[in-house]
Amino acid sequence: MKLHFCWSPAEPLADEKINYFVSLFREIVNHIDPASAHASQRSDVDENISYSQLDSAIVETLIASCEGYFLPVELASLRSFVETHSDSGNVMALVKRRAVIVEQRPQ
Repeated sequence: MKLHFCWSPAEPLADEKINYFVSLFREIVNHIDPASAHASQRSDVDENISYSQLDSAIVETLIASCEGYFLPVELASLRSFVETHSDSGNVMALVKRRAVIVEQRPQ
């Protein structure tokens, strides 16, 4: 996150703040119903993978979860980071993997 994003006017975040943000993101994503994440693009290399953008409610939940830990200028930068990196295949996009199970019929 430090190297691939211009944090101006905020300073780049310290590693512990980045780790905290990533842990919040993972926690929030773990509560998303996969059926509600609509694919916005399919993978070019694997037909079982598609990408979904974060909807605005998830972004708002994520930013609200960050309040109290991050400075207001850092929150603005985090919001910008999420919004500019959530398109298909980018670091904040959701990756959906289709699971295929082959079962043998009882004989």
